[in-house]
Amino acid sequence: YAYANYVDPPRKTTLDDHVIVGIVPPLYYPWTDEKREENRQRWQGWAQTGARLFLRPNWMLDGHNMPLVFARKLGEDFRFYADHGMIGTDFDSLTGQYAAQGPNLYMLGRLQANPSMTVDQVLDEYMSAFGPAEQAVRAYFAYLEEVADNPPSEQIPGLHWSYFYREAHVVFTPPVMARAEALLEEAGIAAAGDGGASRRVRFLQHGLTNAVLTLATQQAYIYHREHGDLESYRAAMDRLDAFRQSVESELIGNLCFLSKREAATWDRELLR
Repeated sequence: YAYANYVDPPRKTTLDDHVIVGIVPPLYYPWTDEKREENRQRWQGWAQTGARLFLRPNWMLDGHNMPLVFARKLGEDFRFYADHGMIGTDFDSLTGQYAAQGPNLYMLGRLQANPSMTVDQVLDEYMSAFGPAEQAVRAYFAYLEEVADNPPSEQIPGLHWSYFYREAHVVFTPPVMARAEALLEEAGIAAAGDGGASRRVRFLQHGLTNAVLTLATQQAYIYHREHGDLESYRAAMDRLDAFRQSVESELIGNLCFLSKREAATWDRELLR
């Protein structure tokens, strides 16, 4: 593996095609053009050694259950590596947040199967699944992509993947989430009368609601820590738990992963 403090290619050493190197490009949110270009240069540097390369990133860890959309950038980078000698991939870190981050996961799965597809072809295929609500769903995800591409700061403290939910409110502010909810409401109206499309829009809505309630619970926990308001924290946690239980069978996301990460912060012993 070319990983962490030894991710950069050697300057003088040459290898050959009997050596296979798994490149772990350092890239976490935000996906800036500078970071992406640095990783492409790293890839090219390793390729010039003569080794064969496979991609082994941690890209998909980011975002917790927030509607963090970076499908287009993911697709562009995947196709770059595929066009520059990539012999395979090893993607771990799949957190399974299907309803919140569907375009990211679809982009990855589709290009994995057919890396010759363009990014637009993959996105068109995904959006077409929403039938009469296609354009409204496009607007929803385009808005979220714009939000992700314009963070408040290049260096956002606390947005490490393992506790992304703690500081997610700096990106997914109340106005952002309200706008996202309104766009999905428009999608629901457009899908009315088409059972399949309506179910799929509702799936997206449940993913967004999960994120909204997660943000609310984190804020209630902070308020409890600062002001001793245990009951508001309990009420927020109860709303989140009840909602997740109600949609668990829909597979909107890997709820076990969410609970495990949240347990690092949220003290449930206080609520017993």
